[in-house]
Amino acid sequence: MKSPLTSLHSMTLSYFLIALIAASVAAEHVVYVDAYQFDDHARRWQTAYNHSVALAHAIEQYCVDFPVVDPIANNRTWTERLGGLNSRGIKYLKVERIAQDAAKRLVDPDGVPYVIATESDPDFELINPQSHARGEFHVGSEGTGAGVGVGHCDSSAQLSYPRS
Repeated sequence: MKSPLTSLHSMTLSYFLIALIAASVAAEHVVYVDAYQFDDHARRWQTAYNHSVALAHAIEQYCVDFPVVDPIANNRTWTERLGGLNSRGIKYLKVERIAQDAAKRLVDPDGVPYVIATESDPDFELINPQSHARGEFHVGSEGTGAGVGVGHCDSSAQLSYPRS
């Protein structure tokens, strides 16, 4: 015959093991969710960085082909120009692959419009202050905090490599 103390110990041990298994499952779930969120953030960061660089290159090439331009901005006019609505019909950027808001500004994966900073902005800092190049601009994502794309748009420069 079993003593009541033995039954109590086996019940306590059973509850303890069940609690331990539940804690292990909960911890595994937390680790999985954290890993998923990290992966999702990394993908959004990389996408925003790639878009920033592509946007900077597109604007820079547009400035080579059309030296006299109005100030660079993330607005409907520039989105349309880069998307092919320009006098030459050149498509500098596949704007349909980048999300846009209601104002037709290009937005990052978090839905925040890309920021285009130019030398005329008060907080602007040149990437290379020793450089004599003019017209530097930066394209960045404030939503994801991704790195910036850097370009130059100097309408006074006589560039020798126009689009053929």
